[in-house]
Amino acid sequence: MGGVAAADDDRVWKQTNKWAAKRLGRGRYVEVPGARHEVVMETDDRRAVLLEEFDAMAAYVSPVEDLAPATAPAAPASGPDLGSPESSPAPTAA
Repeated sequence: MGGVAAADDDRVWKQTNKWAAKRLGRGRYVEVPGARHEVVMETDDRRAVLLEEFDAMAAYVSPVEDLAPATAPAAPASGPDLGSPESSPAPTAA
């Protein structure tokens, strides 16, 4: 996704968006036919063009590996109780 612009926008100079989209590696410039300045506030069919472009961009940049939370690690195996007198070393004379 490089830029999605309203085809009938009379407030923004679209040439800058076209220029920027050309310079992105896989970017592209898309105009929404019949849309005016703010595409997000347009009718569903026009807004759908923007959302499809956004979904395509998000799918491209999202990580491929599974980022689901890992399961909780298993509890450590029980060993000697390090706090008990039997497991403490005997005091030595100084």
